[in-house]
Amino acid sequence: MAVTTELLDALLSPSGGSSSGGDPQHTPRAQAEHHLQSLSITDRTAGLLNMLLTLSSSSSPSPSPSDPANAARQMLAAVLLRRDIAQLGGNAATGIDSATASAVLTAMVHPLLQLFLNGDTNTTCKVTKRQVGHCLAELCLSCSLLDSPTTSQEVMTAVLTGIGPGCSAADPTSLLLLADLAERSPVTLWRSSGTNGEALASLFQGVLSALAQASSSSSGNSTTAVAEKVEASLEAIVQVAIASDVATSDGSNNGDLARAIRSQAGAASAAADGSSAAGGVKVNPSSPASHLGRATLPSILAMVGGDGTNTDAEAQRRCMQKLSHAATHCPSLLAGDLQTLTCLIQICLGVAQRGTSSESAADDDEEAQTASLSSLEVMASLVDVADVRKKIVLTSKLAATTGSADLLRLMLLGPSATSPSDQNGVVRCCAELTINGVDDDVDSWRVDPPSLQSDAATSWEEDDAAIYAESLLESFLRNLGGGTATLPVVLPLVEALMNSAAGAANGSGWRQYRAALSILERCLDAAPVTFAPHVPVAVEAALNLASNNPCERVQLQALQLLGALCNADTVEDDPAYSPPTNATPIQVRAVYGGRILQAASALVASPCAKVSSHACLVLVSFCRGGNGKENCGVSVKKDYLVAYLQDVLMSLASGPLSLDISDPVKVSAGAVTVLVRAISAVACLADTAGEDFAPFYSNIMPGLLGCTQFGLQIDANGVRAASAGSAIGHDFATLRGSAIESATIVGEAVDNESMFVPDAEKIVGIILPTLKAAETGADAVSTIIPIDQLLAASARIACVMGERYAQFMPAVLPHLIKRVREEAEISVVDGDDSGLEATKQDGAEFDEERGTESVTFALPGVGLRKLILNTTQMQEKSQACRAIYAHASALGAAFGP
Repeated sequence: MAVTTELLDALLSPSGGSSSGGDPQHTPRAQAEHHLQSLSITDRTAGLLNMLLTLSSSSSPSPSPSDPANAARQMLAAVLLRRDIAQLGGNAATGIDSATASAVLTAMVHPLLQLFLNGDTNTTCKVTKRQVGHCLAELCLSCSLLDSPTTSQEVMTAVLTGIGPGCSAADPTSLLLLADLAERSPVTLWRSSGTNGEALASLFQGVLSALAQASSSSSGNSTTAVAEKVEASLEAIVQVAIASDVATSDGSNNGDLARAIRSQAGAASAAADGSSAAGGVKVNPSSPASHLGRATLPSILAMVGGDGTNTDAEAQRRCMQKLSHAATHCPSLLAGDLQTLTCLIQICLGVAQRGTSSESAADDDEEAQTASLSSLEVMASLVDVADVRKKIVLTSKLAATTGSADLLRLMLLGPSATSPSDQNGVVRCCAELTINGVDDDVDSWRVDPPSLQSDAATSWEEDDAAIYAESLLESFLRNLGGGTATLPVVLPLVEALMNSAAGAANGSGWRQYRAALSILERCLDAAPVTFAPHVPVAVEAALNLASNNPCERVQLQALQLLGALCNADTVEDDPAYSPPTNATPIQVRAVYGGRILQAASALVASPCAKVSSHACLVLVSFCRGGNGKENCGVSVKKDYLVAYLQDVLMSLASGPLSLDISDPVKVSAGAVTVLVRAISAVACLADTAGEDFAPFYSNIMPGLLGCTQFGLQIDANGVRAASAGSAIGHDFATLRGSAIESATIVGEAVDNESMFVPDAEKIVGIILPTLKAAETGADAVSTIIPIDQLLAASARIACVMGERYAQFMPAVLPHLIKRVREEAEISVVDGDDSGLEATKQDGAEFDEERGTESVTFALPGVGLRKLILNTTQMQEKSQACRAIYAHASALGAAFGP
């Protein structure tokens, strides 16, 4: 049996069909898969291609090509054929020689091209036609891997000649195939398009003419078709521009194979060339990409950013994403020419302004907001490129003398502003999205429990638009003058937001307050040196709103800013800190330390779990943050803390530390998270106070020891969960881990051996049976106490007990050595298209449940593969190494045996 419709139907059956005896290995689908794999690759490709031709033929006795069932068969046949074409490119895996593989591939060019060109235009068949286009793009890549440049160029030329008329007519499917060819085989494409790409330049002139004609005559439903043409045209322009940069760049990585592999990493591919998306990519005004931008972008951008007649908000968003991709990978296309760059900024600002207008906010137009964010992302990606950034700043310096456009002022203030008070540039747009992009349902936000895995200030999904707008604003602040040019624009806007919020009735101005505090934090992070003189105003605003505003959303944002200010505080004792030249030291704790502790202490008792949890985090930042880091590695001066320590501990004891975590209702409301954060705060307070913490030891330690054993049963048989209830799980394991870590930090900090050693022995009584349980596999350590915290606690106890800890080493050391010797868990499995796209967009994917990171890539000649690395295991191996060192250091000669 060859490839038949019955075979395809069996492969498409959702459940595999029925089999006698119910054996899944003998279902019709399993048998079909076995048969398909039993065919030689030459027979299989011939059969799949023949089925595609038969199913797509209008004269075939089969159902119509547009019939849904028939369309599914065509789709499957095309997908399977594309996979085999990729394998032929890596012919070593197919068992046939290069000449045979090349012959099979070249024989498919004409039939596939005719199939593509004859495809129907209805929606169902357009999808199949797109898959056939993928086959052609894969075929061109495989030919370039197998053949001499001349042969592969002949194949590429045939394909380009075939789709040329469709591209010139702005046919979306033809343009998307052109984009695929550029992405998969950039070098071959460029070599096949004449000197400096004349053939492609001529083709795009036809595209522009077709678009102009379609746009002028569009009405009603045809506007959607025009938008589709514009989007496909832009995709083709971007990919061809990137291909031209790849094909004309110097170096040894110019082959299609290298490009095909490197392109899988998306934004990371630039780093593989020794450059980076954050400025290493260069702008070349004389490059083919720059010429292409000058010739095509002004007309295309006018259609993308029109008043809505040709492009809806969702289509604008997709177009902006393509421009953002170009900004990262080929800025020469967008910024090689000053006129093109100016046009781009004007269009992006127009889209951004429409999405942040009062009408969009009143209508809660999410599509317009999303398009606005995407347009701001384009500009943020551009200013992230050093060459573009320099060009924009230079126009500001030259504008006064030459009368040329001031692009820096245009971006910051907008096209018609005369002063910061009437600005409508990127700063205002980001601010409006920060205000209107947050969820106005404060009650739902308030009762939503905080999570140990996320930040309460940024984890509310309904706030995603606002959070992203804040990150874009930070990018503008950092890149456009480092604060010197941007702060004079931002700070008046913050003041206006604060005044507007203060004048709002019935607390309705909370969103303006929240936005103002958030923007101040972004200013601090992006330009700490320039912002230093404004720190006193920021601290006063945060303290005032944290203490006096009744809205929990404002309180949390004020706490967030206070924590960031503590992290930015100058800690001169840090040997790794090198202050910028002539920088004003940021003094937060020395001037405002007491008031910050009082504000945080008041809010740890908040009935809102998110606020209480965040107040505990501020205490952590107060003790550990500094020099722009969450943990500067140097203890802050205890004088800032000791006078307020008793009041802070009393607030913690009467608030978070008194929570009843045996109550399921309180647990579901976030009590465990609040308690964990409070325990971490206690550890930091003890570490900072040192021996001054001793008077509070007897009040704090019993509670910590109780938390280390919560939900566990410890006896001669080891340690295990007392029941199968809620005490099993990540949060409770983290609670016990935090408690055992905090208890040992407190014991080490008080520096009183007689005080801590009896409690240390109790803790060892938990550590040893936990390690025993891990060795026997009775219970996973992760459900009892996290291994990193367990080992860190053991090392601290060894430091306090010294040689007396040697008696426990026979139980501890074998576990550490076993961890170190574990073979690294690395695997390569089949990948899929969704994984490939995720890798391109976001990089490595982390699986919290399995503790692994993975990337998916398309390997020419092999197909999609997924590389999985157990990074959690690697971290545990590293922690075990450090623990061995810490134990050896603490025990000294007693470690020898």
